Amino acid sequence: MLKVVEELSSMYSIISILAALEVPKATYYRWKKKFCHTIMSPLEELIVHLSEENHFRYGHRKIKALLKRNHQIDVNRKTVQKIMQKYNVQCQIKVKRPKYLNGETNIIVENLLNRQFRADKPNEKWVTDITYLPYGPSMVYLSTIMDLYNNEIVAFKVSTSQETPLVLDTLREAIEKSPLSNIEDRQHRCFF
Repeated sequence: MLKVVEELSSMYSIISILAALEVPKATYYRWKKKFCHTIMSPLEELIVHLSEENHFRYGHRKIKALLKRNHQIDVNRKTVQKIMQKYNVQCQIKVKRPKYLNGETNIIVENLLNRQFRADKPNEKWVTDITYLPYGPSMVYLSTIMDLYNNEIVAFKVSTSQETPLVLDTLREAIEKSPLSNIEDRQHRCFF
């Protein structure tokens, strides 16, 4: 469309060409400004050069700092940002990997208690948790198993690492201390 207007502008006025094409005047000038590149200013050339030189790794703040430090040019960061956007020399954004916290898992375990936290007899329902205890510059982890019948701590272990063996050792200790009648009953009630 821009080429058509340019070619016909020697014979007709731009307004009459745009009226015939049914294109608003503002749209034409916006397209012209966007697609017809003018001569780059020295500042624009320097910003494009710095971006290319650094393989498009720097954003507008870093380019602004380079202009000030290496070329003694103090310019607003928004001006640098607009120039970088105009010539499409923005920094490449790293794809951020999903963050996983320690101990977080994608495995969903069946909810056996279903918010029924009352037990009618001892050793019917046990719950476990790990508590973080700051100890000087490091962290200590306390794993506990509580009987919901009387809220008694059945077993506990302390460790400097929060890993699966900490919980399993706590569970083994709780099973050994429990007054269950025989080994078969212990194995039947243990879910690990």
